[in-house]
Amino acid sequence: MLDSEFIQMFLGRIEKYRDILSQNEEQVRYYLINPLLRKLGWDPEDPDLVVPENKTSEGYPDYTLTEPNQKGRKIMIIEVKKLSSGLDQHLSQLGKYCYSEGTKYGLLTNGVIFVLIKSFEEGLPTEERVIWRVDAESDPLQTVLRNLNLLDRQNIGKLEEIVSKLNNLYKAWSVLVEDTDAFGNAIAPVLKRFASKESSFIYDDEEIESFVKEKLEELLSPKDDLSLETNHVDAARNSQDSEKYTRMYLGSERFDISAANQILINTAEWLIKKGKITDKSLPIPAGPKRYLLNKENKNMYGGPLPAAKKLYNGYWIMLNLNKPNCVIYARKLLMRYGMDPKMLSVE
Repeated sequence: MLDSEFIQMFLGRIEKYRDILSQNEEQVRYYLINPLLRKLGWDPEDPDLVVPENKTSEGYPDYTLTEPNQKGRKIMIIEVKKLSSGLDQHLSQLGKYCYSEGTKYGLLTNGVIFVLIKSFEEGLPTEERVIWRVDAESDPLQTVLRNLNLLDRQNIGKLEEIVSKLNNLYKAWSVLVEDTDAFGNAIAPVLKRFASKESSFIYDDEEIESFVKEKLEELLSPKDDLSLETNHVDAARNSQDSEKYTRMYLGSERFDISAANQILINTAEWLIKKGKITDKSLPIPAGPKRYLLNKENKNMYGGPLPAAKKLYNGYWIMLNLNKPNCVIYARKLLMRYGMDPKMLSVE
């Protein structure tokens, strides 16, 4: 099973070897995926568990996980790309590998982003069979651990049941947080009991309910949106609030801007015009709770995107971000579609 210490080591390797990992798929397998599989109970040096580049009718996937206790039944196909590679364009190939080998699941990764798919579901293209997508650099540690540990050899046989239970919890949580009165009513008695236990004060229900409501509004406010912790854009993260951006560059193309969110808007629209962002690649998550881009102004659980703006082609983008994160998310978009994030610069 993975733990926080392993993830810290894993992220350290990504930061240390980012340049070579961005150029070479084999290095991603050697430095990142092999130790990850080993920690999850899939020893890549044990051919009874992991078959590298197993020949299939569709080609040679990087890893095929097998279960010796089930007569070598193939469990999952794993396909690896270099760190700088976008993944969405490779989903259909992964689906073909899985279908040809009869595996129930497939995993696609560039060492940072991991995409788990269901191999087959009638009437649905591969892009719509994504079970989860995890970004090891930007998602919360608990999200990374929870999802990647589903691939542990001890868990993988119960993967579908565990994923269904988690999805149900997410839905229940979203309903609860949208109804702050119900949420507050559930928390207030617990808070009152603890507060009274730790002191001689006597609290009436109205005091407790008012306090809980205030704290819930702080906790659930959109201003507390996810902050991306991508190590390769430290300069952007350290930008001063007083700094005003006036222009940006995507390669040799210059854009005059008057607000930081135009960096994200221009980058998204540039990728759309290049044919990179399409209906099939949407929605694009901004972490486990929100979408960054969607075909409609809807978030993961049905509410509107925070500070949403409609792009020229009708897509919607979430702009509830500070200046450094506008740059960070724009560069993440570029990397997602196989572009060098360093091609974006701002002045």
